[in-house]
Amino acid sequence: MKQLIRFSLLLLVLILPITVSAHDFVVDGIYYYINGNKASVTYQGTAYDQYSNEYTGEVIIPSTVTYNGMTYSVTRIGQNAFRDCSGLTGVTIPNSVTNIGDDAFFNCTSMTSVTIGNSVTSIGISAFYGCTKLNSVHISDLEAWCKINFEPFVANFTANPLTCAHHLFLNGVEVKDLVIPSTITAINKCAFSGCTGLTSVTFPNSVTTIGDYAFDGCNCFKYSSITFSESISNIGVWAFHNTYISSIFFLGDIDEISSAFVCDESAGNIKYLAFYGNINNPIGAQAFWHYRRYTSERQRYINNIIIGPDVDCIEGMNVSPGGNIYSYNPVPPTADENTFLAYNSTVHVPASSLAAYFIAPYWSNFANIVGDAIEPTDVTISQDTIVLNITDAPINLSAVVTPANANPNEILWSSTKKNIATVSNGKVSAVGAGECDIIAQCLNRFDTCHVVVKDSTVTVTLDLQEAMVLPNHIITLTPSASPIMPDLSVTSTDPSVAAARVVNKKIQVVGIKEGTTTITVGSTDGTAIPATCLVTVYTEPGDLDCDGFVNISDVTILIDYLLDRDASQISSKNADVDGDGFINISDVTTLIDILLSGN
Repeated sequence: MKQLIRFSLLLLVLILPITVSAHDFVVDGIYYYINGNKASVTYQGTAYDQYSNEYTGEVIIPSTVTYNGMTYSVTRIGQNAFRDCSGLTGVTIPNSVTNIGDDAFFNCTSMTSVTIGNSVTSIGISAFYGCTKLNSVHISDLEAWCKINFEPFVANFTANPLTCAHHLFLNGVEVKDLVIPSTITAINKCAFSGCTGLTSVTFPNSVTTIGDYAFDGCNCFKYSSITFSESISNIGVWAFHNTYISSIFFLGDIDEISSAFVCDESAGNIKYLAFYGNINNPIGAQAFWHYRRYTSERQRYINNIIIGPDVDCIEGMNVSPGGNIYSYNPVPPTADENTFLAYNSTVHVPASSLAAYFIAPYWSNFANIVGDAIEPTDVTISQDTIVLNITDAPINLSAVVTPANANPNEILWSSTKKNIATVSNGKVSAVGAGECDIIAQCLNRFDTCHVVVKDSTVTVTLDLQEAMVLPNHIITLTPSASPIMPDLSVTSTDPSVAAARVVNKKIQVVGIKEGTTTITVGSTDGTAIPATCLVTVYTEPGDLDCDGFVNISDVTILIDYLLDRDASQISSKNADVDGDGFINISDVTTLIDILLSGN
């Protein structure tokens, strides 16, 4: 009989519909599923589209969550977890999370910002696809950000990388001048793609590889120069796509730069393309795709190609120079049929090597070879340091190239922080308070001028905006100022009511007679934004302790004096006899009358 019952129960279980939920529990409106002692954020129900907008507004994901007495570490944002939540406006992901799954925030059309913890190592395919309003990414660790694996985006680039967001924030401050940490050896794929808020990037010598799409579409290099240190030898596909760089300098050997600098037709010409290391592998045919002059009138070209004195191989360079080639090696570097795509440029070589280039394979194809290439050996700026106020007129710097007959000897000027100071042909203009370097560059030679920009606008504030004082009494006002404390000045609109003076960087105000006056505190040079305090001088009947107010202290003093009674038990509440919320002379006289009558 028992076996029959067991069989019947088993049969009943088998025929009942089985409902499987994606989430195991919900806490504070966030749905989770369990994997051992870890939890992943997920959607509500059995499918991501079973419920709509289960997440809305700002969602802050905790690093741990407790359910049924068990505490779980939140380590993952699951696949489709927030998909199609059009009411979601922002999300904060804790440091405990290491992975953001495929389609996690797919089509969250109202999300404007995301904060990503410093433990995330991988972001899945289409994780932020369709987040059309996402314009800021907040991080706390730049080193961790550089190491995030964006590989899925390369496999399915139509998904758009997370950094389609235009602005990157580090600990609450927007990153404009990006300085890659010296602990970084490789910048991963898509790491800063679309970060149009960047104005400059500094690469440390530790970086050897820049991944695919790493700076795709960034404005930070727009129409400016970029110099790759000797350590950088590999630059990925579309790493600087549509960045419109005007000059590119490679100081070390090049292993791979295929398709790295592809631009659309609106890009300008490259002024200088310089190689100071060997080209170990052929540069891809599309490395400078839109700078191949012969393809169409809309295509741009390279004005000047520079080949350093230690370069002995330029095979597979795949470039079409539009103006000049400068080679400083007395021995013609080895070339092949894929080095130059045109031979209509003027080739400048050392005078003593003119004959060697005339007969060297592929170099001999150029009709115009001249022996006037003299390499610059030094650049010197006229000043080492300059100090500016934001409101100051620009300062003109000059630079000298050694030797004087170097060819070419053009100076390229740049600023390490454009939000501090900008430079144009040596003219330095202050932008914001801070410090930066102005760089004068002639090919691979540099000099710097350190610039300090001060905020000349000083604002003075006071601890009080209104104050009261009795005649022949003194009150003290405490000033503060930003960014620095100036030499202070003080005035009174009516010195016959109250006078003021500066004593040890504080303001002393003395009452003279009843009335009001405005005390103004500024700087002796008149440039600071001043602060004011309205001072009232008055005499109030009943103010026996002369503190400027009629209060319970005055009441007790008067009662003690007139009635010789202990009035310490009289409180502020029962001293307000007329119930108007204040203790005044009316209350004092009424209270005395009551006490004298014995009531």
